[in-house]
Amino acid sequence: MKKRRGQKKKSNRGHKKGSGILSGIKPRTLHDYFACKTPHESSAILNKSAVALPADSAVTIGTDRGPKIFNTVNKLFTLSKCCPVGAMVYGSAQLMSVPWETLIKTYRAKLRDKSFAHLEDYASDFLRYLAGNRGLFPAADQTQYFQRLVSAFYKWINSEVQTGG
Repeated sequence: MKKRRGQKKKSNRGHKKGSGILSGIKPRTLHDYFACKTPHESSAILNKSAVALPADSAVTIGTDRGPKIFNTVNKLFTLSKCCPVGAMVYGSAQLMSVPWETLIKTYRAKLRDKSFAHLEDYASDFLRYLAGNRGLFPAADQTQYFQRLVSAFYKWINSEVQTGG
């Protein structure tokens, strides 16, 4: 589109032709990670009155025997019962062995009819809920999860050293 004399050029910052609405946004914190994904990981189509979020129904869950794929899982959830706010799950279907579906639904029950002025306030509140919920993430489970992560990382490093990779 040519710029006419006297017209300001429209900003396309973060919106390249053929890319998703969130292109150009690089997550810097856990909050940013929750709030956005790069366009090849998830995308959205929006107009003045709605947002469409496409999602397949396959998720991968890590087990002691390796990853297991489930093909009939919900990935889109209503985060608030009183406001048009949702959550989309991407990647792993669980956080520390607790399904995202459970985490989102228990948060929604706690939230009740509370609302926030900004979308990022929902993200912040949800992350506070996760961080402070000892019932879903007991200290012993956190320790075991951390030990498994360190062990898996050690095995990966050892494998890279052994194979020269």
